Amino acid sequence: MPADINSLEWDLLEDRSVPNDDPSTHLAHQVLEGHFPSVFTSQQSRALLGTDLPASDPRVAALRESCDYAAFVASTVKETVGYDPSPEDEFAVLMLAIALLHAFVQSNYTGPYLSHEPTLLLPDSLATDTPFHTRLQKQILRDLSRDGEDPYHLTPRPHYLFLALTLLDTNTSTLSFQHLATTSWWRARASFIHQRILDDPAASLHTTIFTSLTSIRPLVESHGSRDLLARHSIETGLAMTHYGNDREAFGMFEKAGKESGLEWALTGRMGRRTKFQTFDTSQLVVVAKSRDRDSGQPTAERIRDGEKIVVLDKPAQPSTGPAPKTLDLNDDTLLEAISFTSTSTTPIPNPDLRIPPSLSTTPTPPTSLPPTLHSEDPNTPSPLHPLDSTILLGLTICIKNTNPDDGITMEEMSPYAARVLAHPRNWSVHSHALLVRTRLEAGKGRTVERSALQLQALVDQLLDDVDASRHNTRSEASQAGHTSFLRRGAAGDGEDSATTRQRLGYAWQLHLPASWDLESELATRWVSLGAIKSALEIFERLEMWAEVAMCYGAIDREDKAAEVLRAQLEVNPNSAKLWTLLGDVERNPAHWETAWEVSGGRYAKAQRALGRHWFTKREYEMARDAYALSLKINPLNQPAWFTYGCIGLELGDWEIAVQAFTRCVGMDQQDGESWNNLASAFLRSVPSRKRDAFMALKQGLGAKFDSWRMWENYMLVSADVGEWGEVCRAVQRVIELRGEKIGEECLDVEVLQVLINQVVGATYPEGEEEARNRGLPRQVNDLMKNVVQPIITADPRLWKLMAKLHLWRDKPADALDAHIKAYRVWTNRPDLETEIGAWRGACAAAEDLVDAYRSLGPREGRMGGVVCKDWKFSSRSVVRTLRGRGKDSWEDTVEYERLGELVEELKNE
Repeated sequence: MPADINSLEWDLLEDRSVPNDDPSTHLAHQVLEGHFPSVFTSQQSRALLGTDLPASDPRVAALRESCDYAAFVASTVKETVGYDPSPEDEFAVLMLAIALLHAFVQSNYTGPYLSHEPTLLLPDSLATDTPFHTRLQKQILRDLSRDGEDPYHLTPRPHYLFLALTLLDTNTSTLSFQHLATTSWWRARASFIHQRILDDPAASLHTTIFTSLTSIRPLVESHGSRDLLARHSIETGLAMTHYGNDREAFGMFEKAGKESGLEWALTGRMGRRTKFQTFDTSQLVVVAKSRDRDSGQPTAERIRDGEKIVVLDKPAQPSTGPAPKTLDLNDDTLLEAISFTSTSTTPIPNPDLRIPPSLSTTPTPPTSLPPTLHSEDPNTPSPLHPLDSTILLGLTICIKNTNPDDGITMEEMSPYAARVLAHPRNWSVHSHALLVRTRLEAGKGRTVERSALQLQALVDQLLDDVDASRHNTRSEASQAGHTSFLRRGAAGDGEDSATTRQRLGYAWQLHLPASWDLESELATRWVSLGAIKSALEIFERLEMWAEVAMCYGAIDREDKAAEVLRAQLEVNPNSAKLWTLLGDVERNPAHWETAWEVSGGRYAKAQRALGRHWFTKREYEMARDAYALSLKINPLNQPAWFTYGCIGLELGDWEIAVQAFTRCVGMDQQDGESWNNLASAFLRSVPSRKRDAFMALKQGLGAKFDSWRMWENYMLVSADVGEWGEVCRAVQRVIELRGEKIGEECLDVEVLQVLINQVVGATYPEGEEEARNRGLPRQVNDLMKNVVQPIITADPRLWKLMAKLHLWRDKPADALDAHIKAYRVWTNRPDLETEIGAWRGACAAAEDLVDAYRSLGPREGRMGGVVCKDWKFSSRSVVRTLRGRGKDSWEDTVEYERLGELVEELKNE
């Protein structure tokens, strides 16, 4: 393969400038600079897409008849490049695919406005056939469905994405791309964008994305560019977060930071938030610094043919061009940004950041900061490279997805967004950081206004860039239906904007929302602020009928929601989504059945809705069948697997339960409830799988560390499998969680009895005296003495266990003291003279205490004497006192007579 093609491939991935003075690099230059219409109208692209085919060509007629665009393009590509394409041919196909993919992203995610219409890619005879365009777009949207999940039905210009996927698919285009190195990365990117326009995750796209990203990784590592490695890790992390694997994604973002040379830390510094604050308090801040990309220092070494090659990493420097509109806070109390005290640093005292241990974002004390960060002033931080900014924004996604939606989480995310916003160096990166900030400020009274207006500004900015009607004119008439509360400039007002290349340069390292998703978020914000009418206008224009129904439901107008859905069904009676929504509104299972039928058995949501319906009705067999059908189509829906597993537990079908909860924990290893249920299924399986249950609970406790129920289950299963050290750990944790509130009631006396019997009854080769202070005996002693004993109040069994343990440890005085306390528990009961059970228990405890006096009293005590010198007198006093208390109430009982016999026995000793 020619070396220049290889280098051009990597330059495109890393957004490096490509010269335009050579015909061989002209196409790559056009793609990189965002001149996509020039790429589409080139002679080679027109041949690949069949644009110049005459109307008499049978393939054009077949396309007009069937709307099978993929087959049409596959035939034209095959005719153009042949069966054995050259590297140049494959490179031309790849450039066209990238241009198409970027055109779709530009039209829906980033802007600026793309004047080229995808219909111009069709053969000339079809380019002006409007009815055919309508049929083709509907067919393309149907073809973009995967695993029963449909794309957004108003997706603008889906042709670009469809054609890019067709060209990159080796099965459809019949191209193997054997001469190119980076095709799989572009295939992963196209598949990820495809996934993001679908309603729910699709298993087939999940496989394609991660298979492609994994296959390209060795080539990226061998290429040697640090920034390229970081880009790959960031994109992998974003894909993981989209599918809910946030902990793995967090590791990928940390890895990307190391690869790119980003040094950062979440720490604390003294500062002020308000204008009238007279003292400094600890504030969270992200201190970050990018590596020096201007030095050209060697950043990687690789071996080729036995020769060491030093790779210099000099990526293109980011531009500092136009930035999106940023609104000031303008609050009478809060500062625009935290004012930090530059000369003083302090760690956060007792930080209560509820981040799982695997997400290591615990604040770093300033004394532990890397040396390169000591000079960073939070008030005037150094500019971050846009690639490093995308890493920090990726981390905010993981923090948000793995923590409660409350103020503490928002406070931790804010420093990341603030650090990125400190220096606008890329249009898309800064826009996304502003979007993150609007989400963080939405729940605060003093910032909610700016949050809503900033979100409105971002929506207007994107719609101006991607919406043809708004681009052509900003007249009042053209914006009818586009709700906006900000004053807008007139067309041609000279407003600064970024170029296509600037916007697309880091778009793949950001989880940018599509234009319709951003508008939907704005409408949802209006709902939260009570502006239901404004939200309805947006949702109805976007034809998001589920959200329309939600708005009507918020004002108790479910009848109106059903009316709107029925009106839409008259227009499109074969819409499975509409039938499902109508079923949700009217709670009518017949509508879900209809949705399943009209979809041809491919709409998983319909069966999930049926499954939920039958589950709430306790019709578990029917619910099981419905969920089984939905999961067969879309196996990536974790809530569906969880419910399916619960159905298995209800039906006693342990095989289904094990399968379902195994899938749940496979998707999210921090799903503690699934681990707990999986353990329950293992225990009830035939034969019982106690060891597997033990391992499942052990894994689940990492996510549910504060769940006393899971710790109790873990304690019982650990005892069953003989993991006595884990039993001790579980007992201690249960006491930590519940002991302060309910005291000794949190203890399982039977488990403690088994635990102590295990210690006392075991055989120790080294001898009991040596064994007492090591291993399990020492662990059990520390547990009973330091943890259990302090909370014993009214359960004599616990004192008996303490006595047994002390006796085994050859501490007769402590054992006798425990027996005395066990007896006093009974005698201190207020119902001793009214309840026969209390009387019998006290008599049995008295007899046990007398036996303890007999056996332990004469033994050697703590200070050289005996344990109890007057043990006979003490024994007689115990019996006589108890007998006296029971004379009036229990004189005719067997226990009272036994006490009399015991007194006579003691007199004769």
